[in-house]
Amino acid sequence: MTNLAAEAGSHRRTWSPRRHVLAARIDAERLTGTSRFEDDTWVLSPAERLGHAHVYSLKFLRVPAPFRPAAKELFAQLLDDDLMPRGKPYATSSIRVHFTGVLLFLQFLTSKRLTRLSEVTPRHYGEYVGYLGALGKLRDSHLRSARLFWAYRDRLTDPLPTDPEAMVFWRAAPEAPRGENKTQRIPEEILNPLIWWSTRLVDELSGDILGSAEEHRNLITEQARRPGISRRRGDASSRVTALLAHYRASGEPLPGHYEKAWQGRPNYRALDREAGVPTGLTIRIADYQVRALAADNGVDSDTFLRSNPSATLLGVPWSGRITYREVPSLCRTLQTAAYVLIAFFSGMRDSEVKHIKRGCIRTDSDSTGRLQVHRLHGTTFKGNDNPHGEAAHWIVSPVVKRAVEVLERLAEPGEEYLFRPLRFGTSHDRSDTKSLVSGSETNTNLDKLVDWANGRAAGIPGSPKIARADGTRWHLSTRQFRRTLAWFIARRPGGVAAGALQYKHLSLQMFRGYAGESRSGFADEVAGEQALARGEWLGEFAQDAHSVVGRAKDEVVRRLDSMGAALGFAGQLPENPAQLTRFLKRHDPYIYRGAAVTCVFDRTKALCMRKEPSAPDLLSCEPLRCANAVFTPEDIAAWRDRASGLAEVAADEARAPRVRASAADHSSRLIAFFDALEGSS
Repeated sequence: MTNLAAEAGSHRRTWSPRRHVLAARIDAERLTGTSRFEDDTWVLSPAERLGHAHVYSLKFLRVPAPFRPAAKELFAQLLDDDLMPRGKPYATSSIRVHFTGVLLFLQFLTSKRLTRLSEVTPRHYGEYVGYLGALGKLRDSHLRSARLFWAYRDRLTDPLPTDPEAMVFWRAAPEAPRGENKTQRIPEEILNPLIWWSTRLVDELSGDILGSAEEHRNLITEQARRPGISRRRGDASSRVTALLAHYRASGEPLPGHYEKAWQGRPNYRALDREAGVPTGLTIRIADYQVRALAADNGVDSDTFLRSNPSATLLGVPWSGRITYREVPSLCRTLQTAAYVLIAFFSGMRDSEVKHIKRGCIRTDSDSTGRLQVHRLHGTTFKGNDNPHGEAAHWIVSPVVKRAVEVLERLAEPGEEYLFRPLRFGTSHDRSDTKSLVSGSETNTNLDKLVDWANGRAAGIPGSPKIARADGTRWHLSTRQFRRTLAWFIARRPGGVAAGALQYKHLSLQMFRGYAGESRSGFADEVAGEQALARGEWLGEFAQDAHSVVGRAKDEVVRRLDSMGAALGFAGQLPENPAQLTRFLKRHDPYIYRGAAVTCVFDRTKALCMRKEPSAPDLLSCEPLRCANAVFTPEDIAAWRDRASGLAEVAADEARAPRVRASAADHSSRLIAFFDALEGSS
């Protein structure tokens, strides 16, 4: 544990009850209305730089009353940057974690009938460690939190009298070392249909949903902008009369209720909205006329919007008439689908996605206008202490650009941030970036997106369900998208992603755009995945290396034996990316997997163009000519399949003579090469 006390110095101060506790964290003009020292609850969210983060607060009424002044002094110190002994301020999330630990400690002291920290003895420290152990909460973080009353002793009126860390028992069990990224990768059986539905929502269904959202918004806006209409009875009456006349002329049924208890009764609130009058006015001034009209025209089974969906999926209408109450959930589903496409096809972190703004996409074109590069400009927060984050950009694919464009249309006019919670009929402060959709809300919305898609799939033949092969549910989370993309780029760079986007192409775009130029850190994540992928492959390849053929067969066996000796008794490669990278730096066998070939790299024999002196350029590989190439039985089978395909081309009389001759020559050379290779092994 770090000894903060040695750095703390003597800065004891008296805290004014009226002092704003966030005075050192936010600008003076933003302090109005924020928490003061005398308050029982300190709301920390104004000092949180991540707009989608959880709203943190410190509730001091939970602290035992005798220790409440000491707790307030401590956390006032933690929030004050000028008195920070650690060199940089605590994050608000860290302060909230410390509050939990401090609360545990002070509640324990209260159970021991203590009323002052100065009364604590070494015996109490030992009992507290045992207390945490009995609760299953003996962690370094809780011990560090309690020790803050010693680390800040020169700044507190009632500090701890002795350093608990000096006690040999003030220890938690050592935490397990950090290994491979534990975030789960989304299985392909989940990912493919998820991308399928998200892409169709953005590309094909968004027009219907956005049209419904506009009608819904106009109904609310028209009603809200006439707050004083009830005082102008004549105007209100004429608007209601005109609406009822429209229904009588058209013969349309009146809007109704979906609840069974109310079915058959007109929805007066819907009529109020449609007429643009305050709620409750229609039933007061035209109840008799509405009842008579309902008897003639009938009452609908729900309140439906006038805009009817026109899009289809696989030739089937995706939806019937859309009800007024459906619109908010449909819009959230569309927003979540856009999130899926942006998060997965860009590799952005959740915080980076949530802070994108209107106009964030910029497109550069060549002189012909056919070659385009889309840059998404945003903000990154990890790895920097800037309260507003730092500017960054990502090279993204067209599907991300389309998703952003849909979000821009979905957001309310004039809204800057594209991931505000969608509030229909309620207001929120647009200047407050703390009202962005939180990570937990997005996780909930991802589950709802899956439920919506599976519900629609039941009525659209051929559309996929988002479920595992065994029918069990997979719970998506925001962290899984970046992890999954890194896995695919590292391990399947030539594979085709759902939505017809090639990962290899996507990888080139990303590394060209932000792995080298931006601060996203995604290159490190992919490098870690690539190290693990190579380690896994080397471990598997070593088991079957005796079955390879080629001029470098003896060399590959020698190198793998040498690597095995370096592993010693462990018998397997490290699973930690950092440890694996260090191991390969010292004991790299320089064996690389290519397309139906394995390269036992020796730069003096290599025919490829080498960008690095110690690694091959597998894209320029000439496996049939290079002395570094060896082939597994599976590789040889793949080459023989290719030879058979070329033979079919050569036999196709519809082909041009030159093409047939070239195919026949290539096929015969492949067969001869591998016949000779296998014959010599």
